[in-house]
Amino acid sequence: MNAIHLRKFCKTYTARLKDLVLVAITLTMFGCAAPPHIKDIEKPITGQTVVLGSVEVVEDGKPKEWNMTWTGMQKLRLLILPPGKSQAVVYNLAKDGSFSWGLSPGEYMIAGYELSKGSQFQTGRIWARFNVPQGVESLYIGDLNLSINKGLYRFEIKDDYDTAVENYKTKFPNAPDVPLKGLLEPERKLDSSEHARYICAEEWGIECTDKFSGVTPVHPDKTLGNFGEVHSLTPRFEWKPSSNKDVTYDLLIYEAASYSRSGIDIQYMLGRVAVYKEGLKTSTWQLDTPLKPNQQYFWSVRLRQDGVVSNWSKYSYFGFYVFAWSSGYGKWFNFSTPAK
Repeated sequence: MNAIHLRKFCKTYTARLKDLVLVAITLTMFGCAAPPHIKDIEKPITGQTVVLGSVEVVEDGKPKEWNMTWTGMQKLRLLILPPGKSQAVVYNLAKDGSFSWGLSPGEYMIAGYELSKGSQFQTGRIWARFNVPQGVESLYIGDLNLSINKGLYRFEIKDDYDTAVENYKTKFPNAPDVPLKGLLEPERKLDSSEHARYICAEEWGIECTDKFSGVTPVHPDKTLGNFGEVHSLTPRFEWKPSSNKDVTYDLLIYEAASYSRSGIDIQYMLGRVAVYKEGLKTSTWQLDTPLKPNQQYFWSVRLRQDGVVSNWSKYSYFGFYVFAWSSGYGKWFNFSTPAK
């Protein structure tokens, strides 16, 4: 394996190799870049703001604590998007869940979380923004409460500023001032729908299959788990229509936010909203504003009738290769844009 192929491997392919010795030899010869990550700071850094808060995780009704041990332990990672970036920084939750990050000014997003249990991974989208102002020494963004129950999750943002100030003074006793408060702001709802109904319900007139739960995409072509490249920054979107002529369609396109656990695997989750179109009367639509070049995207379609909407269409896949297998369930459709 030459260096060019290895860099491509590090960027685009998640491999589950049977021969771990081969992996060790390859990495020793060529190496892969370490994944972007963030750690708690022990003292303020010039030009950066100390960003404070905590994460409480309750799984199946039981509060959890975390450490950095590998064997036999669950791990929870926060995925944080820096200003203007689509590659997330990974933060491993530790001890009691409190954090103190050193960040430069700008708008950040806690894009989501990933909970790992051995070889099993559960990812959830949080998408809560916070702004680090220029010239502020410390900032309290709130306490994130994450509840996970049988694979489903919900989160809320709590304000315990007094406790945060006490903890800040204890950890940074020489700090000249108390933290500014700038709580996390959750993503706003896209529309004003009143009720949601399962997309495979008979009323929607959609033929769901083992592969597609919802509409079947026609264009962009759907490949097995990969971001197939379209040929334009203003691609056309098309899907098989409903047999119910009274429904309209909503189209949603997200940028794909990437992250890595180890530096040799690249994962993706829903990132920033790129396009949202509501009430389309036909099952095809052409973008009129260019997307970003060389960018991965997720997209989906749901159905609408008056104030009732369906859930978003998704797909499942399974693929087997010489040294690896890949599968996904309940995934959004995806594509990538050309370089220009």
